[in-house]
Amino acid sequence: MRFSQLASIRKVAVQPSKFSAYSIYLGFEHFDPGTLRFNKPGNPSNVTSTKQAFHAGDTLYGKLRPYFRKVGWARDLSGLCSTDLWVFEPKPGVESRFVFYVAGCQAFSDLASSSSEGTRMPRASWSVVKDFEIPDFTLDEQRAIAATLGALDDKIESNRRAIDLAEALADQLFARKAKGSAVLTDIAKLTMGSSPPGNTYNEDNEGMPFYQGVRDFGRRFPGYRVWTTGAVRLAQNNDTLVSVRAPVGKLNRSREICCIGRGVAAVSSDWPSTIFYALRSADSIWEPFQHEGTVFGAINKVDLSKAQLPWPQADSLRELESNFSVLDEKIWSLSTEIEDLIDLRNTLLPELLSGRIRVPEAHETVQEVIA
Repeated sequence: MRFSQLASIRKVAVQPSKFSAYSIYLGFEHFDPGTLRFNKPGNPSNVTSTKQAFHAGDTLYGKLRPYFRKVGWARDLSGLCSTDLWVFEPKPGVESRFVFYVAGCQAFSDLASSSSEGTRMPRASWSVVKDFEIPDFTLDEQRAIAATLGALDDKIESNRRAIDLAEALADQLFARKAKGSAVLTDIAKLTMGSSPPGNTYNEDNEGMPFYQGVRDFGRRFPGYRVWTTGAVRLAQNNDTLVSVRAPVGKLNRSREICCIGRGVAAVSSDWPSTIFYALRSADSIWEPFQHEGTVFGAINKVDLSKAQLPWPQADSLRELESNFSVLDEKIWSLSTEIEDLIDLRNTLLPELLSGRIRVPEAHETVQEVIA
């Protein structure tokens, strides 16, 4: 069966004058590459040009630079989305989540990429991807495949919610203790990066170059600093600086080994978890860097080194760091499980769609993992 037998493109243009009827907006930037999900939606009031409507059950697919594999399923959401996204509406008698998994498989994105038109802003062609073929599946088979893969994605989202709760608890704990302030360079070491040559690396959604491993990194860009466990990295994304931390005391996976590129700083401290939550809470210190530099912005080392952070009293640091370490361990465990679940989902997806693995076999494997 061809993809055009499963879904069509929903084309409902919405003018800015009608945005008040919608509460959710999904842009290209809300989708993480290759994760088959979108992040917290935006607000339609923050966009101005014509958008398009999507309904619950639709699949949203990033037709711009389709090699990013930006795909998401609007399980129970409706709203507005960018015109850089296709809105796939399931055909009658087709399981909506099955459409999502077909669009989310790597082979679909490979075909979409091969059909891309344009140089600077390549976009996939519907005339090509509509003919993407998979074996014929009955509605019951579609539902069984979607349920099997969906059990993994539901567990992934459950873990993400648990991580959010743990970090929110840590934020509250920090806020109760951080009654003073300190200059960043008095409590931590600041290392600024320089940009690797060329543009051959892969970038995550924060503009931070990632590599497949230390050897590969060293071979491509000798001499550039590597950020490792126990440090916090800072990068600018769409005029908003964010901080992300490696789990303290844990070995990095290959995807967590990265170069400190232009517009990026690394911060290391004797109190790595505490400095992480201090950086998360200090929104005001990012204001001087909001509109500097390149597309991802550039962090000014002089200004950043003078930044004032909320900071606890010295006699509470050890207890605070100890409490954070417990939460860190939980966050790390959940994050590691997420990566394993994603790997399993990505392994089973093409096998189920090709018929090489049958649902009962895949279902048994999934139940063993999520039990």
